[in-house]
Amino acid sequence: MIQILLKDTDGARDAMSQTRQLLSKIGRIPPFYVNSFLIGQFYFDLYELKQAILSDDTHDIAKYRKKAALSGKQALKNSDKSALDRTEIFRLMGTYCWLVNRKNKAMKWWDKSIGESRRFGFRIEAARTYMEIGKRLLEGNGGLKKDGDSKAEEYLEKARIVFQEMKLQRDIDELDKIVA
Repeated sequence: MIQILLKDTDGARDAMSQTRQLLSKIGRIPPFYVNSFLIGQFYFDLYELKQAILSDDTHDIAKYRKKAALSGKQALKNSDKSALDRTEIFRLMGTYCWLVNRKNKAMKWWDKSIGESRRFGFRIEAARTYMEIGKRLLEGNGGLKKDGDSKAEEYLEKARIVFQEMKLQRDIDELDKIVA
């Protein structure tokens, strides 16, 4: 995930390949440890899907849409056994649904993410979900029946409050880029 954030897709691809090989050699691993790999794979596939959408490559869009759907389902299935990463997985599922033009379904996933965040007291994860919702709504609500641009600013403001309280400069910087 760090390599994707640094836009090192080749490094991320190599790391995922090495991890996949290691997992196949080891055999059974507790779900808690597998979560990081599955989330990383889902994150990577979402990144590739976003790139395909930006380049308007219909072949790659179809390819990465399927890959992201599969890795998302695997991460969701594993989260039944290990709840700590559920908020992030739900947020990523929302992002996937948004990217494939299932806006109302995306909002449902993001609501689940926020609900899980509140349940566990994960304020940062809730704030990151608020930021994702605000970011996507600013792009255009794409036929979403509820929540428009005014809601986008509300979500972004909720995120900013938490980020500032917790002094999360990287998240504040990312939020500033979204608003700009």
